[in-house]
Amino acid sequence: MPMNVVMPQGGQDIETGTIVRWWKSEGDPVLKGETICEIETEKAVFEVSAPMEGVLLRIVVKDGESAPILSVIGVVGDANEKVETVTSRVDQKITQAKQIEGPTAPSIYLNPPPAPEKKRRIEISPKAKKLAMDKGIPIDTIRGSGPGGRIMEADVLATLQARSKEPQQVPETPEATMQVIPSTSGKTLALSKQRKIIARRMTESKQTAPHFYVSLSVDMTRLLKFRSELSEAYDPLRVPSINDFIVKACALSLREIPEVNATFASEDQIKLWSEINLGIAIALPEGLVIQVLENADQVSLFEISVLTRKMINLAREGKQISLAPSHFTISNLGMYNIDSFAAIINPPEAAILAIGSIHKHVIPTEAGELEVHDLVSLTLSMDHRIGDGVLAARFLNQVRSLLEQPLSLL
Repeated sequence: MPMNVVMPQGGQDIETGTIVRWWKSEGDPVLKGETICEIETEKAVFEVSAPMEGVLLRIVVKDGESAPILSVIGVVGDANEKVETVTSRVDQKITQAKQIEGPTAPSIYLNPPPAPEKKRRIEISPKAKKLAMDKGIPIDTIRGSGPGGRIMEADVLATLQARSKEPQQVPETPEATMQVIPSTSGKTLALSKQRKIIARRMTESKQTAPHFYVSLSVDMTRLLKFRSELSEAYDPLRVPSINDFIVKACALSLREIPEVNATFASEDQIKLWSEINLGIAIALPEGLVIQVLENADQVSLFEISVLTRKMINLAREGKQISLAPSHFTISNLGMYNIDSFAAIINPPEAAILAIGSIHKHVIPTEAGELEVHDLVSLTLSMDHRIGDGVLAARFLNQVRSLLEQPLSLL
């Protein structure tokens, strides 16, 4: 029986997606889990996998076209399946899906009314979009040479070359990801799409989730020594980072204290998640991006090291490693010489862990002697609707216990 390939949501607050490229053509064989196309949303580029082994029977949404989330973009089935047997059914669903947008997409089978006419979307490839943002070039000023006027990377480079002969109006800094609006005093910056999403979600989080904060210090002396020993025994590129150790410690602590791996569902319900999906905050010039490590408690420390490096590289390319939602987020500013800070919860999660820098401190021993130890400050921001200070303290102490006994993380 054929299975539909649907447009993934690719994150909260996402309404539509655009097909960047189909990696398979109609009639090509596919394996279950094999990447068959790439889609682009406001946040990133995602890979879509085949839902079953068989043949790509039908491409419903072609390269460069957009469709609502959860709508049908293709069909995979058995090699002997006749295309005609699925055409009418797919056409009916996708026709209805194109009549609506975003959050109402699950009702694509209910004959919804036509949506109002929308402003024409500017089609642009992910590489071209990132280059234009980095260089501060508004995409509506670039003439595309691709199919249907799609803007390609070469078009951005051509525009950039032409502008190099003129006085630069926008400096090539991280601020160039925002359009400069003339002002009589100073300058006003229009928010990028990504920054708008961050602003909206963080405001929503502070307004709806009553935050409280719990902090403690962790002695990382033994862990740093253990990591140094690993560096001597293994290829330095394979040795887990300090952040990898913390990720593993959080994953195991969430398994031990599942009440933190939760979401406030309603006034009388709290959702406890069975999967431990950790969100790892990655800083980019245009803002923070959350990459999701699925089932982190089941991944070894060395595998976490490999995956986090992959996450960082994908984030810089505007891609995500996973479409799964995160249930707990880790934000690390240790590399920026920050003593401590408190992070805003990433909704609809219950908590977020903020990590400061490791600093040396003189600690008196029970014998009255002085020793130098490496300490790091951890601050847990938690939704008071989910739990109280005792729950937060139990979780943080569990994380500390694991980090101070690094062999327990292998």
